[in-house]
Amino acid sequence: MMTSSKPPNHFLSPLSSQVFAPIERHLAIVDLPEGAVLYRNNEAIRHVYFPVTGIISFVVKLSDGQLVDSGSAGSNSAAGLTALHDEATAINDAIVRVAMKAATIDPHVMKTLVADSKPLGLSCIRHERMMLVLTQRMAACNAIHHLDQRLVRCLLQAHDLLNDDAVPVSLEGLSQMLGVRRSQVALAVRTLRKAGLIDYRREKIQLIDIDALRDASCECYDAINAQFHRIIGWDPDRR
Repeated sequence: MMTSSKPPNHFLSPLSSQVFAPIERHLAIVDLPEGAVLYRNNEAIRHVYFPVTGIISFVVKLSDGQLVDSGSAGSNSAAGLTALHDEATAINDAIVRVAMKAATIDPHVMKTLVADSKPLGLSCIRHERMMLVLTQRMAACNAIHHLDQRLVRCLLQAHDLLNDDAVPVSLEGLSQMLGVRRSQVALAVRTLRKAGLIDYRREKIQLIDIDALRDASCECYDAINAQFHRIIGWDPDRR
């Protein structure tokens, strides 16, 4: 059980004290390393996660073993909310992309609390809706936009979730996030590095010119952030 105030997570922090108090009694704080599997597709979700730091990737595994990200979450949202429905099984894998700290709660307890609190239920609906919007936009982006633009969008999103210009992700991790081969990512990274927009050393990408990167991104970066703001009130530039 937690002994402090609300964790800095955008699902929890907007809740009123009256709504948050019953949740707080059941929250635990955990540290999770890069690569940790939170749940797998078609398996039971045993915890709902409210990230405080780090990044969770929602991953689709294809029959040939290839892994492709369908979205991500950090301190702006939650993971495992689908466990609150009648069938508490996962619809994808959830993997820790960047080592994280998170508040967690048993989904059965969370489901009971949601049943007793209309504001909490509405918050769950908004965050699930946002994840659906994100997944749809990512599918369109991956199908239409150039890899260099998608890479920039991906790096800016990671920057926003971490609130840090240094993004600790490997080329292999980026290849999964973008659904392309590692060699393709390496070429795109070299292009951005040559342009002076990023630097890459020891599995960490340093974002050098945020404004120029935003100009270089596809439209999806701004579109996704606009939807985040509209649906759940999250704006990475106003924290």
